[in-house]
Amino acid sequence: MRRSFNFINASARALVAALLMLSLTHAASSLGVRQDAREGKDGSDSLSQLLGDWEGESVCVDKNRPACKNEHVVYHITKKDDEADAVTLAADKIIDGKPVEMGVLECKYDDSKSTLTCEFTVNGTHGVFEFTVKDDEMEGTLKLLPAGTIGRRVKVRKLMNVPPAN
Repeated sequence: MRRSFNFINASARALVAALLMLSLTHAASSLGVRQDAREGKDGSDSLSQLLGDWEGESVCVDKNRPACKNEHVVYHITKKDDEADAVTLAADKIIDGKPVEMGVLECKYDDSKSTLTCEFTVNGTHGVFEFTVKDDEMEGTLKLLPAGTIGRRVKVRKLMNVPPAN
């Protein structure tokens, strides 16, 4: 004897209906994203290429700051949820082969110029890091404000073997 397929109760029916709607919404959303990408509408592509880990050198050029030292650095760049062009840059310096946290900066990415700008004030030092991003390289300077003198020159490369952080 063959039994018909019946749900046990209304909550089971509601769960199945919700799962079907979620699946359909996801499928429709994926199709829209692919269509936008084919038509060149996806402006977040270069921002997504910025996300991840970057490693290189930060060289001190301001001879009037004796505490300033050349550093081997690793930057961890992640997307901020609240703004389309905002990222967070968590900076480590490498000492004896181990990362030492230096701090976290809030930054803005300008897609039209391929630039990343991070202004900060820490312990009485006001400055702005200005980077130019080209493919897997990022170069820039630290300007000390308000004078605008260059304090550091930074050159880093994206680490390709580490997936981007979200």
